[in-house]
Amino acid sequence: MLSRVRELERVLPALRAARPVRDREIDWSAYAEALGTDVPRDFKELSEAYPTIEIDGFLLVNTVTPGEEAESAAVAIGAADALESLAEDDMAHRYVPYPQPGGCSAVRIRVPVTLSTGARAVRNRMPGRWS
Repeated sequence: MLSRVRELERVLPALRAARPVRDREIDWSAYAEALGTDVPRDFKELSEAYPTIEIDGFLLVNTVTPGEEAESAAVAIGAADALESLAEDDMAHRYVPYPQPGGCSAVRIRVPVTLSTGARAVRNRMPGRWS
């Protein structure tokens, strides 16, 4: 059985070219402590393989930055809080934040067109839109 990251690379071959040479070492206990919960194994696998990913200017997936686990957790908490507020106002299209059942993590949708990795590159294209 293919791992989730391998499945993603199979359907998005351009992603593989952007993968760092070695996996990134993340302190998952520090991240879980800062976040207040553990995260699914496939998210860990994705974060160990890739920095933040933007797919075709449409889907932005925030991953954990090694050495910045608490800061990465704060970003995820902020996104979850925003999603929860949207859900309370019936504006979240039935999405709920993780760890609620069926919940999603920090995923944001944007419009510029490219495949890029690295949160700094994405942030620089959208100044003032990140907390």
